[in-house]
Amino acid sequence: MLKYNLLLAWRSLVKRKLTAAIMLTGLTIGLTCVTLIGVFVFHETSYDTTFSHFDKIYRFTFRNDQGKHMAGSPAALSPYLESYFPSVDAVCRVFYPYMRAGTTGLVESQGKRIYERKIIYGDSTFFRFFDAPFLEGDIETALDAPDKIVLSRAAAARYFENGQALGNLITLNGEHVFRVSGVVDFPTNSHFNFDFIMTPYFQPRLLEEWTRWPCWTYLKINNDQQIFTIEEDINDILLTQASPYDLLWSSYKFILQPLEQIHTSSEMSWDVVPKVAKRQLNMLLSIALAVLALGCINFINLATAKAAERAKETGIKKLFGAKKESLVPQFMLEALFLCLAAGILALIISSMLLPHFNTLADAKISISYFDIKVIGSVLTTSVVTALLAGVYPAVVISSFSPGQILKNKHTATGSHSWLRKTLVTFQFFISAALVSATWVMKDQLVFMQQMDLGFDQQGVLSVRLRQANKETFERVKNELMTHSDIEKVSAASHTLGAGSGTWSFYPPGMDLADQQAIADYMRVDYGFFDLMDIEFVQGRPFSEMYPSDLGQGLIINESAAELWKLEHPLSTPLRTDIDAGFMEERSIVGVVKNFHYKSPEFDVTPLVLDIDSSSAYRHVYVKSNHMNASLAVIENLWSEYFPEYPAEYSFQDEVFSRTYSNHQIYRRIMGISGSIALLISAIGLLGLVSFILAKKKKEMGIRKILGASLAQLFMLISRQFLWLVIVANVLAIPIAYYGVREWLMGFASRTNVDAMIFVYTLLGSILLVFMVISYNTVRSALRNPVDVIRAE
Repeated sequence: MLKYNLLLAWRSLVKRKLTAAIMLTGLTIGLTCVTLIGVFVFHETSYDTTFSHFDKIYRFTFRNDQGKHMAGSPAALSPYLESYFPSVDAVCRVFYPYMRAGTTGLVESQGKRIYERKIIYGDSTFFRFFDAPFLEGDIETALDAPDKIVLSRAAAARYFENGQALGNLITLNGEHVFRVSGVVDFPTNSHFNFDFIMTPYFQPRLLEEWTRWPCWTYLKINNDQQIFTIEEDINDILLTQASPYDLLWSSYKFILQPLEQIHTSSEMSWDVVPKVAKRQLNMLLSIALAVLALGCINFINLATAKAAERAKETGIKKLFGAKKESLVPQFMLEALFLCLAAGILALIISSMLLPHFNTLADAKISISYFDIKVIGSVLTTSVVTALLAGVYPAVVISSFSPGQILKNKHTATGSHSWLRKTLVTFQFFISAALVSATWVMKDQLVFMQQMDLGFDQQGVLSVRLRQANKETFERVKNELMTHSDIEKVSAASHTLGAGSGTWSFYPPGMDLADQQAIADYMRVDYGFFDLMDIEFVQGRPFSEMYPSDLGQGLIINESAAELWKLEHPLSTPLRTDIDAGFMEERSIVGVVKNFHYKSPEFDVTPLVLDIDSSSAYRHVYVKSNHMNASLAVIENLWSEYFPEYPAEYSFQDEVFSRTYSNHQIYRRIMGISGSIALLISAIGLLGLVSFILAKKKKEMGIRKILGASLAQLFMLISRQFLWLVIVANVLAIPIAYYGVREWLMGFASRTNVDAMIFVYTLLGSILLVFMVISYNTVRSALRNPVDVIRAE
């Protein structure tokens, strides 16, 4: 019986080639979207689950008394944890010295010198926590000495073309020499993204910090019932060991974060690991399922529309004793046959498109034809799709009455027209919502790119100065200013848009435990505010005319003045221990208008700017009126003055573009998904129009004989779809508006939702409907009506 039903299903599909092709195309596109996005979502949600005992590993985070959630922990805390808490089996600290500061380290080996950012430090226990296969070396001894370094597979290939890295020497920043002790094939779905890892013991000061937050601490806990106890009691350690900073710790609430939740957790201050929000993954998965639903709708629409052609077949079978229960499986097999074929095609197409998708999503995902999880998921999705798309048409076709069929009184085609209209409306509803949302996302990203950041970044270049001291900077500055293409030169401790440091500043009446004392902190050179064209609302910039500025003067932004309620900031002292190691009073010499020194998607937070110390000269800022000529000057200057360091620079406007690249990725994915949704809707509409025209040939012929024009015949077919498209867009407006409004709420500075976006989407949908139905309708209307009626 199964063989017989399969043969009938094959013959039926061959007989209706166009209809089958349209159904197959819609299902294939939908399953391809589900496969690509599903693999991506699975990859993102599987972060850090490949490690042994990953469910026993937690990371320290903390929340201050203002509710602000932050990552990190004091490095000096680590040695006390195992002795205080019996449930803690092991502790591991990880440091991100370059990623956190937005800088790079110069790595040299085998005659190659490359600036690298993915450099981390980890305790010797790192690979016992985060086990991964070693291609070279021994995992047990890889980090048991301060002069050992472990490379990723990619880094080893970059520096050692012969494929043998073990035992070779690597120099970091021209002073620290390490011997390669291993090459690790670290999983890509981990929040650790490094190319080099060594122990922090060659910089012992990092391990003794109680006040700063230079590290991230991981615990392996043998009893998860003790998590709450550890979180509650951790302050006891700080209050007894962190003196004289015990008051500072008394207001912190420490939280243990499960390892597998780090990648999909919400953004935290002071964190450096890449994240993706769960709501974004859910949004992508919902979009993929919606696209698949559109393919199923095409199947249902065309199958029910063609039901009349199957009526006679069904009636005869019932006359010969066939029951409805035996007919449903036959028609379901047709759906299953198409869906399995679509699933196989989707798997092949997904593999072909995967490199492009990885580029689009900035991911490293692979699909294997022999991966049982991938194949099983695709096949399962295909079967579920067949059930969802095929069950209703199968029930409809198998329910025809043989008596009505033989009397030619069945109404199989018309009785389900309401369903087809509803499904067509739903298709264009989904398409309109996606297109509208994508348009708003594009407007928001353009808005951020063009918004006033509070400073002028055009023609500004940030050059990394490796020998960071005042004498070197002055020498470089004087040389650069001799060139006519260079207008201004200054310096800062950080590149704007790439983060900042933090420190505590205490206005009068604020104690050490107050978390409002923490502010972002940068050091700048004379002329920085002039170069960046940053506006002052009170006071003045740093000036060499005021010697007291050096070591005593501070400049704050409006947010700091507002948070600290400084009515007269220029006469208000701030206490801090930046340089002296003990509290001293500093003077505010100016207040600048808020400017975006971090990503413009966030609010401008309190910022304090200082002028002092060699650390102010890490980044040389150059404003040029002829960038190409200036770059040539900088390259020549570096090769002359610093031959051991290649020139390293970045364009200021590109730095800010990178801060919201993640939003660009999701906008592109949504834009492509919206286009695919429109394509599937158009394909399904094409099939329905072809069916309707076949049924209305005689009517159109008679109308033409009676004098109907081509335009009237065209509108006869078009109008029944135009009002469906209008209804779909009207229904999509509130849903799309609510969705994009919620998305926009995540930005401190955001554009307004332009109502014309929905109008343009409606007009585009109407134009698409005209384009889809015009060819077949006009071709049918131009036929000789006599031939049509004679054929009838």
